[in-house]
Amino acid sequence: LVSLVQETEFETLGVAGLGDTAQALELLWAHLPIKGMHPPEEGFVRGWRPTCKQGSRRLMQGHDLGLDCAGGRGRTGGVAARILIEHGSSVTDAVQAVRTARPGAIETTSQENYLARIQPAIRQA
Repeated sequence: LVSLVQETEFETLGVAGLGDTAQALELLWAHLPIKGMHPPEEGFVRGWRPTCKQGSRRLMQGHDLGLDCAGGRGRTGGVAARILIEHGSSVTDAVQAVRTARPGAIETTSQENYLARIQPAIRQA
């Protein structure tokens, strides 16, 4: 489970103990906050690398990966599209797939631009 909300949002959303609860349920949990309606910043990217490797390995083993944010569209949609891009999808195909699964996902132009900007870097990695 990857939580994308900022620290202050946990209480506002009524899930102040989410990380503790996830861990008590023996879920792997990572907190990689992104500002609402914005693309990820450098702090997210640093935390994402090891989380992505572990998450990708678990996905290949048949496990599920959960992403959460306040509304489940902007931040969650952007990270879901990033995962698809990291596994070979084009930006266009990734955005379309995420929006088909979750209408209204990837809410801002800056989130779309982020995905277009990172695709070349992901391909070179």
